[in-house]
Amino acid sequence: MSVLFHVFRHDPEVVQVPAGDFLFREGELSNGKMYVLAVGKANIILGDQVLETAIPSTLVGEMGLIEPGSFRSASVQAVTDCDFVAINESRFQHLVTDMPHFAMEVMRILVYRLRQSDKRLEALASGVKEADEEE
Repeated sequence: MSVLFHVFRHDPEVVQVPAGDFLFREGELSNGKMYVLAVGKANIILGDQVLETAIPSTLVGEMGLIEPGSFRSASVQAVTDCDFVAINESRFQHLVTDMPHFAMEVMRILVYRLRQSDKRLEALASGVKEADEEE
């Protein structure tokens, strides 16, 4: 089990995802939950590009918790058999109350992923600009 699993030891909602299957797919309607990978390895995918490989203790789907009813911005596919611990808003509020640093960790992850997205956009824009200049 992951380093963070002790936080969820009381009645965790564990979602088992066999290797090759998806926890969720880009464009699907969010179920208002985020997940912590407890066991296994999974890829976070946008389109056909792997953005990140999740290992135990990695949070995924955080935007779906923050904005329930929105569409998933990426897919999460199990590379190996995986166990994910589901976190709904109520559990999240409890975690933040008991461990305020948990909220900071979620914000750090959001900021990191936003910065990575910005870098990809800059690289795409730069590539498009260079291609336009060559014409």
